[in-house]
This record gives sequence, C-alpha cells and structure tokens, in this order.
Amino acid sequence: METIKTRIFTGQYDENDKKVYEAVNVEYNFGETLDDFVELCSPETTLSLAKSQAIVSIQGNVRRLSKAGKSAEEIQAEINSWKPGQVARRVAVDPQAAIVKQFATMSPEEQAEFLAKLGIDQ
Repeated sequence: METIKTRIFTGQYDENDKKVYEAVNVEYNFGETLDDFVELCSPETTLSLAKSQAIVSIQGNVRRLSKAGKSAEEIQAEINSWKPGQVARRVAVDPQAAIVKQFATMSPEEQAEFLAKLGIDQ
C-alpha cells in the first residue's frame, strides 16, 4: 500500500491574498512487484504509463539541453543514448550560446538596451 500525498486548493485565500491549500493523502495498492502491477492494470496500461513517464523525462532532457545551447542534432544524439530510468548526464552550459539564444528572443528595444549595457552603440 502506497500513500500518495497532494494538496488541493480550498477555494479560499489568506490575509495576504494567497491561495489556501489543504493536504489530502490517499492510499493505493500498486502491488509489490512489476508482475503485481501488470496484473492489477494490464500489460497495455503498464506500457502506456511507462511511455508517458518516459516522454516527460525526454521533454525535460530536451529543454535542459536546449538551454545549454545544444543544436537539434546534438540533442537527438543525447536522446538516442538515453534509457528510461537513467539519470541524464550533466551538461555544461555554454554561456555565449545561452546569451545568443536569449538575445534572439528579445524585442528590438530590449536588444538595444542590452547592447547599451555592454557599451555597444548601434
């Protein structure tokens, strides 16, 4: 038996206008082994749940690698070598690539302000 802990919004706000949450804990029997779990919910459901979790992990890895300035090809190569349950390798962020990527998302006014901070006249 597993205890699942969560919080739910009560619909109320405190004196600082912040949402008030209430703790809710429920119990669920997932079984003790993979075979127990498969028997409980079926092989198809087990595979579907595993795929869903793997997709979430891959999405996180893609975001992390993109933030580090990796190209689409480099990201694909990393994902090709990844296995579900495996902790992703740490990736050093290329500071120049990160700045260039962030600069590209700025409005022209923000870009001009950023360049001015660097002492670069346009």
